Amino acid sequence: MMQVHLYHVVYFLLFFFAGSGQLEVAVSLFLQSHVPEAVLVENLTSELIYRLPDDTASIGKFEQLFVDLDRRKSELRISGYGISNTSLEEVRLLVTNSQEIRCCV
Repeated sequence: MMQVHLYHVVYFLLFFFAGSGQLEVAVSLFLQSHVPEAVLVENLTSELIYRLPDDTASIGKFEQLFVDLDRRKSELRISGYGISNTSLEEVRLLVTNSQEIRCCV
């Protein structure tokens, strides 16, 4: 019997800051007002990275988030932002790692 595993797409939203003085709390509150399930996964000197749930795009939250983000960029001291999703390589690694764990347990 063949097992089928579904791997969800994960989105990462990256915020970039010029110079010092990022506003982590303000950015987190702003983001969570649009996507309450957003989770901060990395806080670097000039960059914040959040993980967004896989249904964020399908339920149409991106459009309003980006409209509001463009409007409030200077207030939040954001010099730029980007979004990425799970790559095929990351999915392959997940599959490979789960097979290795099963084989060796």
